[in-house]
Amino acid sequence: MNKILRPHWLATTAILWCLAWLLPGDVKAHTPMSPVVKKMVLSGIGLLEKAAEKRPGHKALLALAMIKADKKYGTKYKSSAFVQDAAKGCKEIQTEDHKAVYELSIAILLLCELDPRQHRQTIQSMLRELGNKQRSDGSWSYSNRNIGDTSCTQYGVLASWTAHNVGKDGNLFSVNRSSLERACKWLMRTQDVSGAWSYLGKDPGGYNRVAQSQDDPPGQNAGRITPSMVVGAMGSIYMSAQVLGIEDHVTRRPDPKKKKGPLKKVEAAKETKKTAASSHSIEMGVLRRSIQDGENFFRQRCQTETNHWQSYYLYGMERHQALREFATRDFEDEPNWYNQGVEFLQRNEKDGGGWSLGGDEEANQGTEVDTAFSILFLLRATRDLVKTLQGGKLRGGRGLPADLSNLQVDEDGAVIKVKAVVDLETALLRIKETAKLDEIPRDVKFSEVESERKRQLNRLAKLFADPSYEKRIFAVRGVARGGGLSEVPALIYALSDPDLRVVLAARDGLRLVSRRFAGVGMPDTPSEVQKKQAQTAWKRWYKSVRPDADLEFLE
Repeated sequence: MNKILRPHWLATTAILWCLAWLLPGDVKAHTPMSPVVKKMVLSGIGLLEKAAEKRPGHKALLALAMIKADKKYGTKYKSSAFVQDAAKGCKEIQTEDHKAVYELSIAILLLCELDPRQHRQTIQSMLRELGNKQRSDGSWSYSNRNIGDTSCTQYGVLASWTAHNVGKDGNLFSVNRSSLERACKWLMRTQDVSGAWSYLGKDPGGYNRVAQSQDDPPGQNAGRITPSMVVGAMGSIYMSAQVLGIEDHVTRRPDPKKKKGPLKKVEAAKETKKTAASSHSIEMGVLRRSIQDGENFFRQRCQTETNHWQSYYLYGMERHQALREFATRDFEDEPNWYNQGVEFLQRNEKDGGGWSLGGDEEANQGTEVDTAFSILFLLRATRDLVKTLQGGKLRGGRGLPADLSNLQVDEDGAVIKVKAVVDLETALLRIKETAKLDEIPRDVKFSEVESERKRQLNRLAKLFADPSYEKRIFAVRGVARGGGLSEVPALIYALSDPDLRVVLAARDGLRLVSRRFAGVGMPDTPSEVQKKQAQTAWKRWYKSVRPDADLEFLE
């Protein structure tokens, strides 16, 4: 037998059979159309329909969650008395109230969703009022504060972005692009040195970042950095870039005259680039650096659960991820962040439907509001509008087919080629004919039928004990790309492989599946002790998200 075969062949085979039975079992990938998601959404709406909410902005939020379900499930909430009453109530919003920015923004979202033509004048009037409330530094805030508020700003941007995109085909609304440009600049100026954002932004006046974690002004939690502020700011920057026509510049464009080589440090503040889409003064290097640092903070520090305004955070994360997908053209139907959010909401759903998710450090913001935000997350509400922006275009307006999944693009966004994607059965036949890794397909298409997909993942799991390291790498990569949280135990097991290349594939697979891109600290050339430490750390993480998981077979 090949020398790289592991000892205790029978024991290893038994473990792999256990893993095959465990994949993917009790944990499933989810979409808004999954039965479990639909059930939670409709149960939650049942709770909202009974709400005795009178505040116009709050009622608009509840109604928004209800009519978003219409487009997914063909329900008729749009014509319900609750929704129609909420629409009428939008005209009663007190624009001098200190929370007017929130209420105006949510009202704009609701009326744009209901009928933008019918409510055209009301929406335009609200946009005008929203513009009047924007501060000279580009932010929005409570009327009784003299400092920019990241939370208010994200909703001012969200309302403007929504109206711009809903109304642009029919030229329904006049949205001030310079308003979004100023908001984007404020967000880039008030980004913390860590890449995050605080509740209230200390503006240094330039792009020389300062620490935002100071309570200044005192007593207002100004320096409170929370996951909800991070995703709110990130989503707002993506939205602003899209309206300004510069979302294609989020990633670094290479100089075609330069040969590829080691990465060099880019001086962010020196590059200013304008596009034909619109005139602006956004510094492209600063924009890219802001996005990169924010995404790094999100990947490393933000999880599904938070102690700060949980449901508000979930909806902010949904917006952030939808806009990130659009900017990077990295679209996922069943992403792990969504799967984890669905499962979190399953665990915390109230008897009879709905949620109360206030967080440990704040008072509960109300069951109805928590439920509305949770429903917007479950429906992936922002992605619906983002899909209309795709429009068969890639970066720079280049045409492309509707199915983006098989396209390969360069750093400039140009299509290089259509990646060769084969189904798993074809791939398995091919690996029987070759022992060369570069001849084994890297991009495998899994079945969309759940039972068949489970069978395919089971077959791959059994290859984890194959004598060929090439086949083991293929199997590990396939399980990581084709599965979800249920595949984590198999990947943890693969960290014990005698071949370093397989171990690194398993490590990278765990980072991908968990969305913990910093991993658990295992180096590229780990010792046996470091491998075991990594396995222990990943098991500890997995138990934190799957408390009932049985990992004894990995001992």
